[in-house]
Order: sequence, then C-alpha cells, then structure tokens
Amino acid sequence: MTNTRTRVWPDGIPDWARDHDGRMSDSVAARAVIEELAAAVGGRTAQAELIDHVASQWDGCIYDAGPSGDIDIGEAIRAAAKRTLPALALRVWHVPQVGVVGPFYTPVESPTEAKKVISLLAKYDDFQYKQNIKPDYASVSGLEVFEDGEWCEWNDDVGQDIHEWSPA
Repeated sequence: MTNTRTRVWPDGIPDWARDHDGRMSDSVAARAVIEELAAAVGGRTAQAELIDHVASQWDGCIYDAGPSGDIDIGEAIRAAAKRTLPALALRVWHVPQVGVVGPFYTPVESPTEAKKVISLLAKYDDFQYKQNIKPDYASVSGLEVFEDGEWCEWNDDVGQDIHEWSPA
C-alpha cells in the first residue's frame, strides 16, 4: 500500500525550499528543515535522536517523485541528515541489571567522556552492591554512534570498542 502525501504552500514556494535556479527542491527543503531542527535542539546526540524519531514516523510513507521513482520519506530524512550533520553523535548505553532491565541512554560529546561515564556507572553499581542496596548485579555498558540513520556500536579507527580504547 502506498501512502502519498501532497502539500501545497498557499503563498507559493518559500525561498528556503528553492534551489539555485529558484525551483522547488526536495533536498534543499529537507536540508533547511533539518538545519532548523538542529539549531533548535542542543547537542549533536539530541539532534540525531530527534532526526531518527522524526524519520521513523515517516518510514514507509512514499513520495511520488514522478519519472525518477518513489522516495521513502523516512529514508530521505535520514539521508539528508547524514549529509547535513557531519559531526558524530554519541551516546552511552547502560543495562544496570542484565536480563531484568533494558538499557538507558545518555548523550556524550566524545569517547573520552564516554569512558568517564561508563566508569562512573560501573562504580555506582558496585557501590550499591557493597552497601546492600541491591543483592547482586550484572551490568553492562557501551558506546553507540549515530551513522547512516541508525545507532550502532562505536569502534575507533583500528576496530577497538570503547572498553579496549584509550585516549592518546
């Protein structure tokens, strides 16, 4: 089933949606919207999460691009974000009790900051155990990067994950 949505601006095509020839451009319009959203939301990780959230709501919605073919709007949003937001978005994930609780996420600005956050979370879990706040624990943490429209496990240039990596 194809879901095609058509919108018309009542006052004509706005300047921010026009290409260098003055014509309507989907990619120029998408880039302008993404840049506006990115400016309104603080931090690269928050921007990436917002873009992923918006894109997921449009997954499966098809834009009829005429002779050039159909465009999945969710995929197009992610592709435009990838071109528009060159900086990496990072987040630490932490499961405080494996098998009982799912992960929670917190944004970080760098792998160095991620190492500190992961170390702090491990120390906190150990503190709770030693203070008899919880009877036992099996926690796990990691670092994810937002690439190609999705979150995936972070590795440095030589393939080390955050636990193997150390700052230079």
